[in-house]
Amino acid sequence: MKLKIYSDQSYLPRGCPHVQMLYPFWGKTPEVGRPTVLKATVDNIRAHG
Repeated sequence: MKLKIYSDQSYLPRGCPHVQMLYPFWGKTPEVGRPTVLKATVDNIRAHG
């Protein structure tokens, strides 16, 4: 299955982090606040596929 993602970081307001789903494409955002369960899940998926 192919999934095409059309995204452009220029559409984000300055200082607004992107969603975790885009980490594989845009990289991680700077850490803000405490880690969440969702963050741990996304990191696990990135590490193990």
